[in-house]
Amino acid sequence: MLSIHRMKLVHILGLLLVLTHGSVLSATIHVPADQSTIQAGIDSASSGDTVLVADGTYSGEGNLNIDFGGKLIVLMSENGPEATIIDCQQAGRAFYFHSGEDSTARIEGFTIENGVPPAETYTGGGIHCENSSPSIIDCIFSNNVAASYTCPVYGGAVYAFGSTTHLSKCVFQDNAVWDYDLWGEGWGGAIAAQQSMLTIDTCLFIGNRAEYGGALFASESSELAVENCTFYANSTGFEDAGSTLFLGNRFTPDISTATLEKCIISFGRSGSAIQCGDSTNIASLACCNLFGNAGGDWIGCIADQVDTNGNLSSNPLFCAVGDGNLFLSNSSSCAPENNDCNVQIGAFPVG
Repeated sequence: MLSIHRMKLVHILGLLLVLTHGSVLSATIHVPADQSTIQAGIDSASSGDTVLVADGTYSGEGNLNIDFGGKLIVLMSENGPEATIIDCQQAGRAFYFHSGEDSTARIEGFTIENGVPPAETYTGGGIHCENSSPSIIDCIFSNNVAASYTCPVYGGAVYAFGSTTHLSKCVFQDNAVWDYDLWGEGWGGAIAAQQSMLTIDTCLFIGNRAEYGGALFASESSELAVENCTFYANSTGFEDAGSTLFLGNRFTPDISTATLEKCIISFGRSGSAIQCGDSTNIASLACCNLFGNAGGDWIGCIADQVDTNGNLSSNPLFCAVGDGNLFLSNSSSCAPENNDCNVQIGAFPVG
């Protein structure tokens, strides 16, 4: 499993801060010591509390389709996502936010795997956010799928509608959306946003798949702000569908925008790197490196941005992709000393 580089000390200090804060102003509920399931822990909490989850794999009733119920709480693992897994076992999704939660409702430090939307729904295999805006920090999303034989589907790992969700330091690996009918209406292999404003930083997207937007999709006047992310080997079902990002709608005018800064978009397996539905959609890139994407790098709606604003097309020279190492080599053009922006490009430093 590929995962983003974490400073263990930062996680421990953050945990101590939560516990210290909790001892004065709020409660800390331990799962499974105090409550046997994650949902039971949330149900017993009040806004401002922390639900702290011990190492282990959590599945089945009480650990599936988890609902914060509008509570502004922190749900946090003790030792990070590699040690704390929510395995949905293809029986439902992990989380359903629909009660107006804001950014102080936080999920931190979990692996969310094998999620699917509940029956007769087609959005968000891992997390569904509707008119709610939780913060999602330091999580791994793996093998979550939204699929249908009859309806359009959105967001293999995360779906956001009417949301301003922030996602940081997350890994999205091998998530997918597929619509098996003739038209192939599957949107956003990792994340799909509609009528939303999402901020995404320091995340890795690898091996995600969709008919449109192998990693990301945004429509219905959505705005994406993406910074210091690495996209590698994502894919689409069509050549003009954006292996990393599809912006807008194929059928009707749709004013959606995306800003990408200090990102690597590399080695997409099919489709151009970024595709806009029409001229009303705007993708703006700065200090980004697009290279080796099967359907083209700086083409279509971003063709005029190469060699401007610090953008480039150069092999990012990852250390050892085959071994799961997407850190940069010393000679990479994405290292701060080797590019005109003098910044780290992508989610990983030299290592």
